[in-house]
Amino acid sequence: LSETAALERVGYRALVAGNGLEAIEVFRRIGNEVDLVILDAVMPNMDGYELFTTVRERWPELPILMMTAFHYDKDHIIKRSRLEGLERVISKKPADSARLCAALVDATRARRKS
Repeated sequence: LSETAALERVGYRALVAGNGLEAIEVFRRIGNEVDLVILDAVMPNMDGYELFTTVRERWPELPILMMTAFHYDKDHIIKRSRLEGLERVISKKPADSARLCAALVDATRARRKS
């Protein structure tokens, strides 16, 4: 079960971008409708760190969850992102539905409290 299918199965609407640049375009068009960003550490055109810092700069209140299929962060994407304030990482992709949903609930709950 893909992450998108898992999200939709529990009632979330998932907007998918093929890379970081496409994601920025989605945010520019409908950024105020986005409740949470799930991004991959490794993507074409813009890595997870670059996307994380871009989103954080333009939409600082938006919760971000970074995912990776790799156990070794050779380009220090996750480490650099954490140093810039990234709080949530799922390090085994694809993530099981329960773990993904728990991370989403945690992230969106934290946003509602602030």
